[in-house]
Amino acid sequence: MKFQIVKGHSKHLSELLLLYKKVAEMSHGIIRNRDEINEDYISSFLNSSIENGLILVAILEGRIIGEIHAYTPKIYAFQHILTDLTIVVNPKKQGIGIGRKLFERFLEIVDKDLSHIKRIELYTREHNLRNVKFYESLGFVNEGRQKDKIFISPSRFETPLHMARMASDSNK
Repeated sequence: MKFQIVKGHSKHLSELLLLYKKVAEMSHGIIRNRDEINEDYISSFLNSSIENGLILVAILEGRIIGEIHAYTPKIYAFQHILTDLTIVVNPKKQGIGIGRKLFERFLEIVDKDLSHIKRIELYTREHNLRNVKFYESLGFVNEGRQKDKIFISPSRFETPLHMARMASDSNK
């Protein structure tokens, strides 16, 4: 499957909104639920990532099928960090390498063009071993679990892992 990876742009807002809603419907999708996915949410991370981070989209036949983004918080002490990294792939296109290619390109650009970035952070659900192994294969390490941080229902919670990838000396 031949798809293109390009930098995200504000013109992608409506397509990203649809993609995120699809992914939020999956039980193992992103932490936000479908009702929390709205134009304000998409616009917020899109603008933050364009202005102070990195956002990439995967395009197949003119449609966005995947996206990855992270940004630097507007706090001086965190200027060396890309945080809140999120990656989504259209549920019908998962498991065929789109996410890996997006992530590898993302890391390549960070390592080559964003020399001030020394750390990239993300959260993943502890029980989602497939994602944990995926992130570890890309150089992320588990920095700790946050027991029952994710609210599912009054009697059900999930534990996320905080994972980070530090810049290697050879890259910086």
